[in-house]
Amino acid sequence: LQGDTHRAIELCLAAREKTRNNMPDLQNEITITLGLLYFLYGDFAKAKIEMQEVINSSRTSGAINNPVAAYAVLARLYTIQGKLRKADELLQNAEQLLQGADGQYLGTTSLVKVGFARLLCERNNLEAALLHLDQGLEFLPWWGKTDDLCLAYTILARIQLAQGNWTESEDTIQKSRQLIQSNGVFSETRSTVETAQVKLWIAQEDWLAIEEWEENLPKRSGPNEPCQFEDELIRIAQARVLIYQNKLDEAIELLICLEEAARKEGRQGRLIEVLLISALALDKNGETKKAHQSLSESLALAEPEGYIRIFVDEGPPLAHLLYEALKREIS
Repeated sequence: LQGDTHRAIELCLAAREKTRNNMPDLQNEITITLGLLYFLYGDFAKAKIEMQEVINSSRTSGAINNPVAAYAVLARLYTIQGKLRKADELLQNAEQLLQGADGQYLGTTSLVKVGFARLLCERNNLEAALLHLDQGLEFLPWWGKTDDLCLAYTILARIQLAQGNWTESEDTIQKSRQLIQSNGVFSETRSTVETAQVKLWIAQEDWLAIEEWEENLPKRSGPNEPCQFEDELIRIAQARVLIYQNKLDEAIELLICLEEAARKEGRQGRLIEVLLISALALDKNGETKKAHQSLSESLALAEPEGYIRIFVDEGPPLAHLLYEALKREIS
């Protein structure tokens, strides 16, 4: 919670060694915590191993809460990797575990509902997403984790913004920010809420708030500084701000760094967004050919998995770029 994920991982590994071969329930708690920490740190390979161990152990123990929570985290992980169909499959597996539970596991049921809402939103089925989200938000207090509640609120704020309900979106984001101020949360939650706030400010053209936010960001040491997973969402938001400030060279430089990191680590979901924003920056900078290439790759990655909302969210600037790209292909 203090931002040192690497140290938290070390402590979990030490705890696992001390409890090995006894206290199986505690071992299970350590394993799921370790899987979550690896996920937050960006080590997806290790996160998958730990979460799969939690799921496998439930087949003999009959546990429900931890394996469902593991499925929910894995669904988020695969969404970042751009694999919406795999994420959907995992959430269906979690749903099957909950069948016949007769309402005994409302907290973990909420995680599945929110997970489905996230996927439905990406596929632009906003009505179905809201239905799942309403059910998830109703049950989330039973789960008792502030991070998951805040992450659910950011999905709701995104849908409200998409529907033109700016005041409602702002109120929802404020709920998340208040929760963060009064509770400890992981960096992923802080970044996700902050990113939602920046997108709303851009839509509202609240330049004073945007400039104050951008000025308070930690400065990168230079163009060669690698982009870290834990900072990725914030840096993507920063790139958006730089484009709107017409600091296009700076934006493109940052987006190149983000693209290299997402491509190298297989974060295709993030890569889709980075390529899309790069296309907008390049187009605004007069680099039309490169803009069309970037947009084309983003669409090619998104289409097989059913991504729609990420493109619709960009509004008129992307519509214009798509029109110009199509006109160029026809001619």
